[in-house]
Amino acid sequence: MRHVFGYTVKEFNFTDRIEDSLKLDYRILANTCNEIERTGDVAVFYIAIMNNNFGLKLSKLTKQFDHLADVEMYFINPDYSDFKYYMNIIGAKVTDMGSRFTIPPVKNESQRRQMNLFAEKVGRRCLHRMITIRENKVQEVKNKYAHPSGLDWTYYGIIPD
Repeated sequence: MRHVFGYTVKEFNFTDRIEDSLKLDYRILANTCNEIERTGDVAVFYIAIMNNNFGLKLSKLTKQFDHLADVEMYFINPDYSDFKYYMNIIGAKVTDMGSRFTIPPVKNESQRRQMNLFAEKVGRRCLHRMITIRENKVQEVKNKYAHPSGLDWTYYGIIPD
């Protein structure tokens, strides 16, 4: 069986505090992968990132976890239209630069919470779209209590053998 996981990095700016948090998340990914592979199944991870700078940093972080080196891992970005739509909903200014944009700095905790909720919504939407395209026989498991490791993944699905 193939286990398909989706995870959203909800932060926009990479800091030391976030790196520590991501290391913990990666330990959980590695442990989950170990559990699945012990049964003879395969795990694949799709990670939605809100900022392209995260892709490089996350791929470097992956190298610190030996067991994740052989795991299929895809970093995906939401569409520009997703960002623009949700940024306008929360009232943040979007600087339009063709198909690129800049995110203004977060000024307070309230705005940080809004941005995290925004990232969660956009990440869930983009993960669902990309996973259903790439993993065409995937069956989403919506019961969060049936997810491996007891975690509420942004997306979890299986492809039976």
